[in-house]
Amino acid sequence: MIHVEDDKKTHEEIAAVVSRKPEFAAAAAKVFAEVEALAAMHIRTGEYVASFSLKQGDVDWHIAPSTDHDAALEFGHYVYQDRQGRRCGRDDARYRTWVPGINVLRSVVRDNGGF
Repeated sequence: MIHVEDDKKTHEEIAAVVSRKPEFAAAAAKVFAEVEALAAMHIRTGEYVASFSLKQGDVDWHIAPSTDHDAALEFGHYVYQDRQGRRCGRDDARYRTWVPGINVLRSVVRDNGGF
């Protein structure tokens, strides 16, 4: 009789084998293409869409942007303005306006059965 432990180490060993399969790489590439296509719709400078990378880790594939403002773009952020409506820092602000996130990664995850 074969006994297999159902623990984190076993899960990671199985995932490591599966992640080396061409089908798994193709699925990661498909999702990466969807991310790039959706990010390209929100292009102003091209920095965000160009910052995405697809890398194979020990167990999983990773898709991530690499700008200094990834979270603000994905989830949203405030823009601060002084009395004349000019952008300024938080400390000098009289008003703030919420800028909604573009939800690139969250949308692709949702469209592929996540959440």
